Formats: sequence, C-alpha cells, structure tokens
Amino acid sequence: MLFLIFRFIKNRSDGIIMGIVEKFPERFKNKILTENSIKKINLIDEEINLALSNKNNLKHFYISLAMHYFGTIITCSLEIYLIVNYISPAGGINILEGLFIYVFGFVATSALFFIPANVGSSEGSYSIALSLLGHDPIIGLSVGIIRRLRTFVWAGIGAVLLFYAGLIKNSD
Repeated sequence: MLFLIFRFIKNRSDGIIMGIVEKFPERFKNKILTENSIKKINLIDEEINLALSNKNNLKHFYISLAMHYFGTIITCSLEIYLIVNYISPAGGINILEGLFIYVFGFVATSALFFIPANVGSSEGSYSIALSLLGHDPIIGLSVGIIRRLRTFVWAGIGAVLLFYAGLIKNSD
C-alpha cells in the first residue's frame, strides 16, 4: 500500500492535493475551491514537491516514514504484549504474537473503517486474533478496552493542557 502511495505521489505533476481535489464532484469542488483555498492548496503542493524534489530529500522522507511506522508497530506490539502478559501471566504471549495481534487488529479495523470510532471492531479483532493463537478470546476484549481507555486518558490530558494553555493566554 505504501508503495502505491509513493508511486502516486511521485507521478503527480499538477500537485498531489490539487489532483485529489480536482477529482471531487463539481458541487463539492465549487464549495471548496475559492481563491484563498486554491492559494493554500498550491502552497502545500509546492512544499510537498520541494520535499520530494531530489534524492537526498526523498531519502530523508523514506527514513523518517520508516522510523515512524516501525516505531509505531514496535511500541503497539510491545503494549499488547505487556497488557496480555499482565492480564494473563499463565497464558502469556511472546512479542511475535503481540505483533500478529496488533497487525491483525489494524487490518481488521482498517477494513471496517465505516464503523464510527471502531466501536467493537477493535475489541473483536483482538479477540479473534487471540483465539486464532489458541488463547482465551476474553483477553482480547480486555486488551481492546484497556487500549481504548488509554486513548481516553491521553485525550483527557491533552484537553486539560489545551484548556490550561487557553487560561494562561487569556490572563496575559
């Protein structure tokens, strides 16, 4: 999939964002494309073209992209590994099984993108993945709930920080 995205990006001469917007139906395009938005879209396209213009920039882009995705895969797999081994130490998993569970859950929730906030689909995918590996599916439900609670906690921390930053700005 990433290869197809890179190929699409590399073969766009009229700009990536403008190329995507041009494919919209006319009624949406007329609402989106104002003189101001066209300038902003062209500016973004110019910046993307600059980033992908030479081999050195492209090499740095690929390295940063790989670091991002491999880092995400490793940390999410480690998170699932730690959660499962904490919940069920007797029926624990190894890190490769954690990787399988994460990738299986990611693919399943990506395929079910139309479910708002993936409610139930992520928990179900973890349960299916763990049952495929011979573990109790209820552990998958627990993993999904714990990961969702973690998301809510971080979102709450972010909201508090934004609220606090707004109070500080107003007091100045």
